[in-house]
Amino acid sequence: NVDALVVVSDHEGRICRFNATCEKLSGFTFVEVKDKFPWDIFYPRQMSMPCPSISTAGCKLVLSST
Repeated sequence: NVDALVVVSDHEGRICRFNATCEKLSGFTFVEVKDKFPWDIFYPRQMSMPCPSISTAGCKLVLSST
């Protein structure tokens, strides 16, 4: 179990891994975000600010591409 946000994307930028910490902090499950672009999830076009339910206080963000 990792206390870091881990989002892994494929070569096109679509989410292919999303750990439990991401699920807990974002409110989205892996099934909901799988194969989607992070910016479509966390910065929807109708919002000018990031999703307000996301809090990264005290967390590390780890981005990876497969």
